[in-house]
Amino acid sequence: YLSFSSLSIGMCMAKKNDIYSEVLKKSDKALYHVKQSGKAGYYMYTHVDEINNKKSSIDLNKIVESLSNNRTKTGTQSLEYREFTKICDFVQNLVSRFEYRANFVMLTLEPMDYNHVDIEEQEYAMKCMEKTIRDVLRNVDVSTRFSSEQFLIVLLNVESGYVDVIINRIFTAFHKIYTKNQVSLSYDIAELNDSHKKLVESVEAITE
Repeated sequence: YLSFSSLSIGMCMAKKNDIYSEVLKKSDKALYHVKQSGKAGYYMYTHVDEINNKKSSIDLNKIVESLSNNRTKTGTQSLEYREFTKICDFVQNLVSRFEYRANFVMLTLEPMDYNHVDIEEQEYAMKCMEKTIRDVLRNVDVSTRFSSEQFLIVLLNVESGYVDVIINRIFTAFHKIYTKNQVSLSYDIAELNDSHKKLVESVEAITE
């Protein structure tokens, strides 16, 4: 089961009598260029001399404007786990240097009866929770699907006493979508501070 996938493509124009190994090598260089540029894209091989003749300066203001205009997503950011850990590294720096507050929340959807809840039903409940998290939380919060029964969430700059309110809001919204009495909900909270610097590393160690 893959929640997210991406494709990187390197291409090269070839003539009838071109040597296969040379064409493959050029395509591989194009693929390398894609991966060095952020992946999930494609690139047609171009000779280095042609690249150097292209305009090298880029209008940074236009890039910033384009990125700002492309902010179409609302709600929390749902990421694949490895991307989630990269965001957590950034959050740890915010906590250390600028005294931000960050709370990790582990949501668990446990079947009421393992003998009567099949995989499809459990997956449906997880999809409902994924939608709930995306709709309820803010766009500065981040979440990832941690296991077949759990979601891991980072709440940024939320007062400790308000975390429970947010979780209750999630549970209420979830039950409006998932109306069956097949899973029970629970959660754990850990605040990221000086005593929890290695929380993400510990979680990674468990999953490896």
